[in-house]
Amino acid sequence: MKISPNLLFSALFLASGASLLVYVFAGISLAAALALAAVFVTLAGVFTWRKSSLEKREQILIRIRVGLVAGFFGTVAYDSSRFLLIKITGIHFWPFDIFNIFGRAILGSSAQGFWVTPVGVGFHFLNGITFAISYTILLGKRGALYGVLWALGLETLMVATYPRWLNITFMNEFISVSIFGHLVYGVVVGYLARRLILKYPEKGSFV
Repeated sequence: MKISPNLLFSALFLASGASLLVYVFAGISLAAALALAAVFVTLAGVFTWRKSSLEKREQILIRIRVGLVAGFFGTVAYDSSRFLLIKITGIHFWPFDIFNIFGRAILGSSAQGFWVTPVGVGFHFLNGITFAISYTILLGKRGALYGVLWALGLETLMVATYPRWLNITFMNEFISVSIFGHLVYGVVVGYLARRLILKYPEKGSFV
């Protein structure tokens, strides 16, 4: 069965999230998992790229650029909305500790210093942006509703993974903050992706 290039490229941009799941459930270093994922994505991406028509390549490039913009602003909105929700409601759960956790997962459990947090923030934004690119390649013209459905899929994976991994105690607050943030992320990514894509004339089977 032939897999369409847009479906394959969409899947490849989920590699950083897959690397995190491998780290959590298999105990493999996150840095090693990311390195292996980068090699696989490069090889599979180059192979698919070379097999694609010039028209398809142009479409993919447009979707990647749009997804990058939508993902950046979606991730900023995701973090900002969670911060505001916590400050307004007085929720005790603080989700931003994950930045240091990500940083040490990449640099090593004993890593210390100012660079731990920036590395973690970088990984966080890598996920937010590449997930948005994946969505944009596959469903970019669908709009905010599909963006929200995509984000809720990510939310489901987070709820299935994070509580056991991080021993979260404020479970209800964690879910409330996470769902709210993902709803905002989905709206922003879905809206911006559709709005920006419609500025470009596209041909082909993209939706």
